[in-house]
This record gives sequence, C-alpha cells and structure tokens, in this order.
Amino acid sequence: MRAKNDDLADRPISLFCRMVVLLCWCAAVMSTWTVRAQPGSLDYSFDPRVSLSDPVADFDLQSDGRILISGSFTNVSGYPRRFAARINSDGSLDQSFDANLGPDEGVAKIGATASGRVLIAAGFLHVRGVPRPGIAQLKSDGTLDVSFDPAGILGQGITSFAIQRDGRIVVGGTYWAPTEGGTKPVCVRLRPDGSLDPTFNPDLPKLPWIYSTAVQSDGKILLGGTPTRFYSDNKIVRLNADGTLDQAFVSWPQNNRGVVSFAFLESGAIIAVGDIDFGIARFYPDLTQDGTFASGWGFNASAYSVAVRRNGRLIVGGYFTQFLGLPARALVSLFPDGARDSTFSVDFGREPAWVEKLLIQDDGKLLIAGGFRSVDGVSRNGFARLHMDDLVKGPPQITLPATNIIAMAGEGGAFFVGTASYVRPSFQWRLNGTTLPSGTNALLTLPNLLPLQAGNYDVIVSNPMGSITSAVARLEVWSVPSITEAPTNLIVRTGETASFTVWAEGAPLPAFQWQFNGSDIENATNSTLLLTNVNRRLAGTYSVSVSNALGRVLSPPAILTVWFAPEIIEQPLSLIVDAGEYAYLSVEVEAEPPPTYQWFFNDTELPDFVYSGIGRYPAQVADGGIYTVLISNLLGVVTSSPAMLTVRTYAPIVTNSPSSQTVAVARTVVFSAGVAAAPPATFQWRFNGADIPDAVDPTLTLLNVRFVNAGSYT
Repeated sequence: MRAKNDDLADRPISLFCRMVVLLCWCAAVMSTWTVRAQPGSLDYSFDPRVSLSDPVADFDLQSDGRILISGSFTNVSGYPRRFAARINSDGSLDQSFDANLGPDEGVAKIGATASGRVLIAAGFLHVRGVPRPGIAQLKSDGTLDVSFDPAGILGQGITSFAIQRDGRIVVGGTYWAPTEGGTKPVCVRLRPDGSLDPTFNPDLPKLPWIYSTAVQSDGKILLGGTPTRFYSDNKIVRLNADGTLDQAFVSWPQNNRGVVSFAFLESGAIIAVGDIDFGIARFYPDLTQDGTFASGWGFNASAYSVAVRRNGRLIVGGYFTQFLGLPARALVSLFPDGARDSTFSVDFGREPAWVEKLLIQDDGKLLIAGGFRSVDGVSRNGFARLHMDDLVKGPPQITLPATNIIAMAGEGGAFFVGTASYVRPSFQWRLNGTTLPSGTNALLTLPNLLPLQAGNYDVIVSNPMGSITSAVARLEVWSVPSITEAPTNLIVRTGETASFTVWAEGAPLPAFQWQFNGSDIENATNSTLLLTNVNRRLAGTYSVSVSNALGRVLSPPAILTVWFAPEIIEQPLSLIVDAGEYAYLSVEVEAEPPPTYQWFFNDTELPDFVYSGIGRYPAQVADGGIYTVLISNLLGVVTSSPAMLTVRTYAPIVTNSPSSQTVAVARTVVFSAGVAAAPPATFQWRFNGADIPDAVDPTLTLLNVRFVNAGSYT
C-alpha cells in the first residue's frame, strides 16, 4: 500500500501470526462455522424413546406441532402404546393420546386431518374390537371415532391415503380377490365420514398394488404402482379430480418394487422415488421424464421417501449407500437439478442404516424414521429429528462473513464466505469496488500476493430472488518498506516555513523518524517534517528513517538552504603600514545566498575591488585614507564601518655600513649595507667615488678579484 501515515502503531508479524491466519481461513473453507446448526446434525432437544425392536413406520405433523407416529412398536418412553402414539415437540410422550387398545395389527400409515382427528391405515381388521378393514379414524385422544365407518371398502391392504383440501380421502392399496384372478388394486375416495364417494370410480389401466398416493395442487391425483405376478409393468397413473383417467402415465419395463413416494417442486415438476431406475426420477408436469436428472448413476439401491425442503432442495431417504457413484448413506440432500448438496451430511455410525420415512416440520427441521440406532453418536432407535438450517425462498444470506487477512508479499491468501440459499448461489468478488474476473466462487484464492492487491474485499452473492453484498474484509500485504519519493532540497528565507515530505510503501504501515545532520529530531515522526519560522541555524542536511516490523530504510539526504541578509561578523580594521609594504583590508560576512562586495576609498567606488578583501602593494602615501565595503544579496544590503589606512614615510637611515675587507687575489668579496626608509630606499654602489653600473641592490658581490679591484667602496 502507499502510505503517508501520521499515527502509526508497531504491529510486528511472526511465524505464529501467519500460521494462525492460515489456519483460520483453511478452517473456514472446510466448515460453514455458522451460528446455525450444521444441516443434518442431531436435534438433541428431541428425544423420543421408542422400543428398539419395532421402529417407527410413519408419522405426521399436527397443526399444533405435536407428532403422530405409527408402526409395530408397543412401547414409547416406558408407556405401553400399541402401534400408534402422539409425542410432543420435544419427543416426550403425549399421554393425552392413548390408542393402546386400538388396531389388532401394526399401523403402516398415519395422518392428521384438519379437524384434529387421526387417520390410520394398514392390514388390520379391527380397531378396539370394531370392524375396520384396513383404515380407521381416531379421535384426538386416540379412541376410535365410530362416526367414521368405511364399511364399503375392500381392504386389509391399505398402504396409502391422501387427504384432499375438501376433506375427502383418496385411499390406495390392494385386496385379495381369488375369484377375480388374485390381487386387485384398491383406489377409492371416502367422504369425511368414511362413506364411499360414489362419484369417484377410476378405471386403473394395468395398475398393480397402489403403494403411494398424492394430490397435486390442481386437484389431480397421482398413484404409484408396485408390480405383482399379474402385472409386470411399474406405472405412475394420474387421475383427474373426479377420478377419470388422465392419459398421462409412466411405465417402466423392469420388474421391481415400484414408486414409493412423490414430491412436487415449485416449478410443477414431479419427483418420484422407489425401487425404480436409479432410485429417483423427475418428471415434467405432463409426466414426461426428465432424462437429465441424476442420469446414468442415481442411487445404488431403493429410495423410500422424498420431500422438498424450505429452501427448494430435495431430501431423500432410503436403503442406498451411494449417489452418483459417491458415498451417500441412507439420507441425502439434492439441488432441484439433481446435483448433490454437499452442505448436508448425517452420521449414522457404523451399523447398517436406512431411512424409510421423512417429514419436514414447519420450522424446517427434519423428522426421520427407519432402521438406524444412532445419530451423531447419540442413541436414537429408528426415530430422530435433525437440524436443517433451511431458508425459505428468497435472496441468499451470508452465514459466515469473510475475515481480514494479513499476509507477506509473495505468499498466498484466501477469502471465504459462507452462505445459505434456497438454490445454488453465484458469487462475484470485488477489490475496492472493482470486479475480480476470477472471483466467482465462495472461496477466493490469492497466490503470490503483491502490495497492490491490498485493500477492501467484498463479494456479491446472488440467486434468482436477489442478491446480498458481504461486509468488507481487508487484506494487508506486508512488505519491507521502500521509499518511492525521497525528500528534496529546499531553499527558504529566514522566518519562512520549510516542509520535507517522504512517500513510502510498506506494510504494516511504516513509521518515520527524521534526522538533522545525522541526529534524530525529537517528535519528528510523521511522513512530513514541518519547520516553522526558519532561521539559519536550521540549515543543513535532513534525512528520514522509514521502518516497520520487517525492516528499515534511510532516505538520501536533503539539503535545507536558509537565505538571509548579509551580516558582518568582523569589520575591516584600520591599518598603518610603511610606504612600499603590503597593505590588506578585509571583512568577514555571513549571508545566503553568497553576497557581492563593493569597496570604496574615501567614498569613491573602486570598480575593480569586488571581493571580501582589498590589497595595496606596494603601499604608497596616496593609498592612505578611509576604506568601506558595501555587501549585498537578494535579501539586503549592509555597509561596513570605515577603516583607516595610514602609509608612513621617512628619509633613509644607514643601519649597517659595509665593512673593509682584505682578501687574496681571485677570491670573492661581498659588501652589504642595511638601510631603513619609507618608502623603501634605492641603492647605487660606487668604486673610488664613481658609480658602478647595475650595482643597485643592498649587496655588492665581486667575483675573482684582481689588484685593480682594490680601493674604496661606498
């Protein structure tokens, strides 16, 4: 990230931190981790104690939430209950319902009526001693409702019934008619009082034993057939509401158990399960089979029951152990298109297990009955209730938001969002509001992270009913700091403000420490260093140290130049020299930018003298006088104090006369004279009173003397 930060905290990263981050997102990928229970997990609050030897065969839900159960059991929660009972929503026995002296054989089918009565059906002949061939109605307390008398039914083989909206009951099953060739199907409709509806007289074409009965939303009736030795075809027959034959039907040539259960999708499609091809089939509303649904594999054994969950997905129970070639034991959830719903799983332990009956409660929880002994390691003898975490039709929900990630540059990271949707949702991840083309799954993987990938991530989750946008999750890509723009040289005037700024990249966000001439500046810890009311003492080199938990870098120095008007540190001093000596006057000045100089002699400008010093050599009497210098730059002008140059003069005075010498012929003779004079004296040596040509120095040297050189020298 690009950082210009004024308030930084030290946030070190360690191997431990990175491991924690990695483990968190891996766990999120492997689990939904929602506040809701995992779909398929046991509802511990529901604990019915049903006898082990005789599991529940059927159940139904009353409008008040109590559950009717039937089967071959004889005991519920320690109380004698033969073949039928009612339990409360927590699984405890409802002792106000007692059918203990009811049917003389087990009850295969039980259902609640709108009036609060209870229908039961199976192979029994009597209920509480009263003839009831295969179907009867109980009062809300479990006693026989004698007003319901299906006397005209040919029964003892009633296997299914369906209650229409008007309260009439479509009954399906079989009866033994030896005079008519053997087993015959039963399909009649009863009025609410149990009497036969004479207007309903279906002609069943080659339909064997009727094992399943269902009423469509349009009032039409579906019958699922099971083969017998007299009929080799499995069929689904549909009747109109008046019992006349709807010409749409389904036939399979193989000899197997047949259709056991129906379910209806919102689209109008029909789901059938049983001992049929692949265990499950989907049909269009006209009963044309959809060949794309679970084609080629399906279940490896019979499916017994099917229902539509509140989120539109299917739940299927049976004796199977695989679906589409993959493990799927006894209970599985499918999407409406037949794909496996991997969010649902059930643990039945290691013993054999199958589910023969299932029902979804109004709260979305799932009741199951069948041949199992435990769920999630808890004893449940063939009857249990599971959490489903289902949603009604609507936009998706986010059950597990994505979490913030800190990762090193070059490492990998991932965001995961858990969702709940009645159909399979779609995903679109975004970075800082910009769509990521590769981010179309619940899991967004980010390999080989770069700092530019840091930012705010969110995901739009959509289904046909709407969409939801997740909360933002932040990605920090940690990297060693680097300076992308170093501070630059500055020139300011005295009293102005100077500002140095550094731009740096790095994560966690870097900290700053400014330095002046190599030493830390107290409290200078922002990316910008502000110097107010600058004076020349602040001129120098400035640099900044940029650091985070991963490293440190020092910027190149930036020079601050402070401009100020000339100030004379040392005035030119008055001077006395002898004529002919070297006279030098100078001024010491501080100024920025460097100043210019102009010397004056007795207030007259000396054009050639434009430096900090002025020299006179040899000094002459005329050079004596008042000297000043004018110093200036862009910020001001200053004139020095006057300095007096005095040039002294006096007549020559012999301080050292030449001395007489006696030497041998051919020797060298040196005569010298010392003279004081201002201005300096000139010399002319003489021999015997006559000038010696070119002998004009204080010293006279005679080489290789001869007798002729002897004489007087002055």
